[in-house]
Amino acid sequence: MESIIGWISVCVGAAAAVLGGASACRGEFPERGRRGEWAAAGAVVVLTAVLFLLTRLSTPPVFSLGGRLGIGILIGGLLGTMAGLWSCRMRPASEWAAAMGAVGIAGLSLLGGGLVLLLYGGYPTPALAGFMIGAMIAGVVFRLAAGRSAAVSVWVISALALTGTIQLGIYRHPVPWERVWWAAPAITAAAVLAAIVLVSGIAKLWLRMITGGALVLALAAIFAWKLLPEWPYFYAAAAGVVTFLLVAWLGSLSDKTGRAAAVSAILISAFAAIGFKLLAGFGIGTGLLYAVVILIPAAAFVLRQQEDDESEGSALFGWLIGAFYVGIAMVMLRLFLENYSSSLSGVDIRAHYTFVALIIGAVFPFLIAAAISSAERKRTLFVLCCSAALGLAAAAVPIIALAVWGFKALLGFMIGTIAGQVFVMMGGSALYGKAKDAALILTAAAQVSAVTLGGLAAPLNEATRVQKVWMLAAVLVVIVIWTALAWLVNRDKAVERG
Repeated sequence: MESIIGWISVCVGAAAAVLGGASACRGEFPERGRRGEWAAAGAVVVLTAVLFLLTRLSTPPVFSLGGRLGIGILIGGLLGTMAGLWSCRMRPASEWAAAMGAVGIAGLSLLGGGLVLLLYGGYPTPALAGFMIGAMIAGVVFRLAAGRSAAVSVWVISALALTGTIQLGIYRHPVPWERVWWAAPAITAAAVLAAIVLVSGIAKLWLRMITGGALVLALAAIFAWKLLPEWPYFYAAAAGVVTFLLVAWLGSLSDKTGRAAAVSAILISAFAAIGFKLLAGFGIGTGLLYAVVILIPAAAFVLRQQEDDESEGSALFGWLIGAFYVGIAMVMLRLFLENYSSSLSGVDIRAHYTFVALIIGAVFPFLIAAAISSAERKRTLFVLCCSAALGLAAAAVPIIALAVWGFKALLGFMIGTIAGQVFVMMGGSALYGKAKDAALILTAAAQVSAVTLGGLAAPLNEATRVQKVWMLAAVLVVIVIWTALAWLVNRDKAVERG
C-alpha cells in the first residue's frame, strides 16, 4: 500500500507542478530582476552540490546508509531551485491561474517527498532530513537574494510540514507492517492539492477556504475509516482546519497586533495540545498539513497582485504566514525531541545555560531582522553574499550553542525560537511585510539546522573548556566584523540619501 501511495504522490505532485507552471509562469524574467534570480539559482545549485559531495566522503565515515542524507539534499535543493525560478516568472492572468501557480509550488514539495518515499521506503529518515536542508537552502536564498516572498513561503511551509510529519509518523509507527502511516502525510498532501484545484473556481476567498476545508475533512474521514483506520486521524485534521480558519478570521479583523494576535497564539497552542493528545507529534503535523488548504488560496490572492501590494488580501496572507511558521516550529520541536530523546533524557530544564539559550532563541528573529535590513537595495553580488552569510549564521547559531553548552542549551534555543515567532506574529516589534517573512524563514532555518545536524555536531560538545572559549571568541570576532560592515553599509546609505 505504501508504494502505491508513493507513486500517487509523485504523479499528483508532478501533475500539480506542470499545471501550475503552465498556468501561472508566463514570459521572461523582468529585466531588472533577471540577474538576481539566476544568481540565486546558481548559488542554491552550488551549495546543494557542495553539501551533496561532502556527504559522499568515506573518511571519516560521518554519513551512513549510502549517503541518503546527500540524496535528500540534492532533491530538496534542485526542486527548491525550480520553485524559486517559477516564483520569479509567475505572471498569472487570472485568479484561477494564480491558484494553480500556488498549487504547483506546493506540488513540487509533494513530488520531492514522494520520490524519497519511493527511493528509500524502508528507512527514509536520513533522506527526509536532507530534503528539509535542501528545501531551506533554496527558500532562504530566493527569499533574501531574489526578494520572493509569497511563493517561497508556500514552498518552505509545505516542504517542512510534509517531511516533518512523515518523520513523526515513522517515530510513532516504527514497525514495518505499519508503514502506511509513513505514507499517510503524502496522500494527505495530495488530497489537499486536489481539493484546492476543485474549489479554485470559487470567486470569494473566504468561501473558497471554507469549501476547501470541508472537502479535505470529508477526505480525511474516508482515510480514517478505510485507509488507516483510526478516527483520531480525522479529529487531528479537523482540529488543524478549524484552528487555522479561526486564525484567518481573526487576521481579517482590524486589531492584528492586539487581542486578535494573542487569541491566535492561544488557539495554535491549543491545537498543538489537541494534536499531541490524539496522535502525539504526528497529530500536530497532520492537522498542519490539512490546514494548508487555508494558506494556498490566500497565497494565490497575493500572487495575483504585486508582491509589495498592501491590500487586505496581502495582509491576511502575511498574518497566516506568521501563524503557519509557529505551527511548523511546533512540528520541528517534536521532531527534535524524538531525534535526540536519548541525549535529552538527563537534561534538566532548570539548568542555567538552558535559560541563556532560551533568551537567545527568543530574540533571534529580531536580531536576524536587523541584519536583513542592512542588505536591502544593494548590488546583486552584495545581496547574494549577505543572503549566504545570513543563512549560514542562522544554521550555525544552534550548532554553536550545542557545541559549547550541550543539548540542554539546544532545547532551550528551540523553545525560545517558538516564543520569538509568537512575538513576531503578535506584532511585538516593527517587523512587517517582507522583513517579517524573512525573519521567520531564517528562524525556521535555525530550527531545521538543530533538528537535522544536532547529531553530527554533538561530538563538538566533548571539546575542552579552552577549545570552547576559542569557539566563543571566534563567534564574537565574526559578530564584531558583521556589525562593523552593517554600520558602514548603513552609513553609505545615509550619505546617498543625504
